[in-house]
Parts: sequence; structure tokens; C-alpha cells
Amino acid sequence: MSKAVIENKIEEAVDLLEGGHMANVFGRVDLYEPEDLLKWDGSLKIEKILGVRTFYGLQRDDVKQASDWADKMFALEMKVSDMEPYKSISLFHHVLLKKI
Repeated sequence: MSKAVIENKIEEAVDLLEGGHMANVFGRVDLYEPEDLLKWDGSLKIEKILGVRTFYGLQRDDVKQASDWADKMFALEMKVSDMEPYKSISLFHHVLLKKI
């Protein structure tokens, strides 16, 4: 969503949906389905998937300077981290795995 809405990089958004990758300060980011993790190790089970950074990147930078903005945004992000459709549209997923 951020590629298409905020950055206006529609071609890059389409590329991501078609299996492309993106990069950030941490390096290359490959996109995959959470269920792919189970293929890497058959003794794992997905316990829960949480969506992270649903609204943060959609906010204008000028409002992020308010002293209480980060605390309010964190509370909002945590509130929707386990709710659909917010979880599905979040930028990142935290996949909680359990060894079986």
C-alpha cells in the first residue's frame, strides 16, 4: 500500500505483488507467505500472525513531531495488530511459531 499510495511507485507495487523484492536499510527484503516457513522446518506450527505498521507509514511526517504522537500510534498499531482487515494490509507480519 505504501508503494502505491504514499510513494506513488505503482510499477514497484505491481512488481512486489508479482514476486519481486524490495530493499531497506537492513538490506534485501523478500516477500513470502507465512506458510512457507513450515516448508523450511517440518517441526514448526504457526501459532499466530500479527500485523505491524498498518497506519504508521500512512501518516504525514509533520504530525509525527507531536510529543504524544508515538505513544498514540503505538497503542493504535497494537490494537489492530490481530484484527482483520488491518492485519492483512499491514506492512510487516510477525509470525509466531511453535516447535511441535
